[in-house]
Amino acid sequence: MEECLSNKNNNKKEEEKIDKQIEKYQVINYYNKCNFKRKEFLLILLKLDISKDKKIETIKALKKFEIKKIKGKNIHFNKNSFKEKQNKLKEILNNTQKELEKNGYNPKQLETEFQKIYENYKFKPHFIIENHKYNDLCKI
Repeated sequence: MEECLSNKNNNKKEEEKIDKQIEKYQVINYYNKCNFKRKEFLLILLKLDISKDKKIETIKALKKFEIKKIKGKNIHFNKNSFKEKQNKLKEILNNTQKELEKNGYNPKQLETEFQKIYENYKFKPHFIIENHKYNDLCKI
C-alpha cells in the first residue's frame, strides 16, 4: 500500500529533514564567514551530533583560539621587521645627509634637521624606505 501524500506523519519527517539541511547549511555559511585558515574543522564539526547553537559556539571558540595562535606567531616577526625598517631609515637619512654635506650645506644645521626628520618618521619608516611609492624623501 502506498502512503498518503497528505499524511501528517510523512510531512513531519520531510520537514525535519529539510530543517536539518537548513541548519547544516547555516553552520557551513557561518564557518565560511569566519575565514578559517584550515578547513578540516568543518568536517569534524558537521559529524558531531550536537545542536546548531552548540556548533556555532564551538566555531566561535575555535576562531578565538586561531586568532590567539596567529597573533602569538606574528608579534615577534613584526617587531624584528619594524626594527629593521628603522635601521634602514637611519641608514638612508645618513646617506642623504652625507650627500648634502658634500654639496656644501652646513653639517650642524643638517644634523638638527635630520634628527627632526627621524623623529617624525621613526614610527612610519616605510614613507622614506619605499620612496618609489611616496615622495617624502624627495621633500627632504
